Amino acid sequence: VDLQLREGVPSGQLSLAARDGSIRHAALPVAIPFSRLDARLDLGSEGAVAVIHSLALAGPMLELDAKGSLGQPAQLGLHPLDLALDLRVQNPLLLGLLQGAGVPLAADGTTSLRLGGSLEAPQVR
Repeated sequence: VDLQLREGVPSGQLSLAARDGSIRHAALPVAIPFSRLDARLDLGSEGAVAVIHSLALAGPMLELDAKGSLGQPAQLGLHPLDLALDLRVQNPLLLGLLQGAGVPLAADGTTSLRLGGSLEAPQVR
């Protein structure tokens, strides 16, 4: 961690390693458990809240590799997303939910896609 507070906003480099947890978000139908989460990002750089250089998540439901950015909010509460995702879904329930939502998945549960919209209302592109 190499963070500073500039004008009330954190900036700098952050590396994260977490084990045996879960991720919840209002846009997700279920919590996503993980055995490993590793990330490397810059906060407060390039006009973004965060530039994600790498994010790797592995767990019993899915594996995910991502990079991209979380932008400064254009309006209150809307942080623009621009993420490239490589995803491998291993859980049949999650596979069905994603396919039902129109996410294109190969027969083995893999896909590469972009996630846009905002953190508060993500959209698959």
